[in-house]
Amino acid sequence: MNDTDSQYMQFYSVPSKNNLPEFLDNLGFRADYVPCEDKIARNWKQKVLDSTSDTSSIPNTDAYAVIPGKGMMIVDCDQSHDDGPSGIRIICDLLTTHHNESADELESARTFRVLTPSAGWHLYYKIPDWLCGHLKAASHVNGIPIDIKCEQKGYVVGSYSLTSSGTYLPRVAAFDRENGCYGTPRIPEAPKSLCAFLIANGYTNFIQIESRRSVNTWKFNQPVTNSMPNIDMSLIPEGERNDTLFRWCFGRLTNHPDNRDQIIRDTLQRGKISGLAEVEVETIIKSALLSSQEVKQ
Repeated sequence: MNDTDSQYMQFYSVPSKNNLPEFLDNLGFRADYVPCEDKIARNWKQKVLDSTSDTSSIPNTDAYAVIPGKGMMIVDCDQSHDDGPSGIRIICDLLTTHHNESADELESARTFRVLTPSAGWHLYYKIPDWLCGHLKAASHVNGIPIDIKCEQKGYVVGSYSLTSSGTYLPRVAAFDRENGCYGTPRIPEAPKSLCAFLIANGYTNFIQIESRRSVNTWKFNQPVTNSMPNIDMSLIPEGERNDTLFRWCFGRLTNHPDNRDQIIRDTLQRGKISGLAEVEVETIIKSALLSSQEVKQ
């Protein structure tokens, strides 16, 4: 890992291998743990779903797999296969671009992570409620050197695992130079800018936006603008409200940016009609706005 990639990453080691499940659980990260043969976890899904199999602790093997639980995700950042930026460089640039005016927000994006033998990173995050159930277990979509493992869909090799490639090293928090100490360990929700990036690049089952293949710019094509359809202000059934309202708002903002203010008013109204609290609707609108802005860049 070069100096540029490591600038954002300054961490200290976490508890021993056997204590990691409790450590992660105390940070609110739920996961299952199964044995690996080198970097391959055979029959991992059957083991996780088998009620008679104990997957709550790390197996006594050289290497093991971490399967994120419901509402959890691991962002697997790889090295680029060409001259483009690495996965962690993309994430770092994304966070610093969107949080350059708020040090508190940038600090809140820091999380538990694992340095891989190939100089990649595994970033552990909780999934925001509105995004739960919508992330795909996807690898290198559009050539982006980032994989997503989430909600019992896929696995990564766990920290302290010893494989033929080397050892996976855990890190957490950053060193506070001003106070001369390490920050508090935490696993936050995935930052909104990261969520928007995943939506825009096809890592979810939301509206798909075709992206350019250049890994040097990471800019996105504008979708074709259609004529404004009749506005659907019908009540959204409970259990579908957050998902439907987000997709409805996001799609309209993306295709009709000139009608931004009206779309926000419509979304507030339809959300209230459907029984959502105003604060919930405002959160959905903010996420949709951020996602649509990411697409337009």
